[in-house]
Amino acid sequence: MDRIEQRIRSLMALLATAALLAIPANLAAQSATEAEGQQQEQAQPETGETPAPAPRAVPQMTGTIASWNGYRIDLKTPDGKTQQVAINEDTERLVEIKAGAEVTIEYRRKIGDFVIAERVRSVEEAGTAPQPGPDTAPSTVTGTVVSWTPAALVLRTEEGDVTLFLSPRTESLVKSVEPGVPVTVEYEETSDGAKLAMRVQPAEKESGSE
Repeated sequence: MDRIEQRIRSLMALLATAALLAIPANLAAQSATEAEGQQQEQAQPETGETPAPAPRAVPQMTGTIASWNGYRIDLKTPDGKTQQVAINEDTERLVEIKAGAEVTIEYRRKIGDFVIAERVRSVEEAGTAPQPGPDTAPSTVTGTVVSWTPAALVLRTEEGDVTLFLSPRTESLVKSVEPGVPVTVEYEETSDGAKLAMRVQPAEKESGSE
């Protein structure tokens, strides 16, 4: 019995010694981890402020107001379609909303067939389309549609891609503006070299060339 107690005491003494020896090692490892963390913090530049996120582009569309009932605009777009635009108390109105007005609608959300307007302003304020320069004669260009938006039409021609700006005054005589459709565009060139589309028609009705 005495031998067993002696062995137990010896074992407990060994365990206590091992625990004491392990404490400095744990402290050293913890100190090394803290030192590494401090070095990483010092390596990061101190900007003082969190960088602001880059501003997000606001989608917009241009057209002529076909009807207005106090909370909804039916907007006639240059491609001949009608877009329903919801107006609420949060919508910023920078122009008088009435039938026949040419406006640009800025929006952030689209729900079903509606876009929720954030801002309504005149075409001139929005600057969505350049104005033709003085003494400009209409020209024509023929190509296939690459893309079509309320603001611009991109055509693929033999000389390369051509961008033509659209406005509510642009007359569209084509039923489909899907990519690959051949069209002829009558346009005026502005003083800064931009092409402002006056009429878009099917290519088979072409009456001239650029």
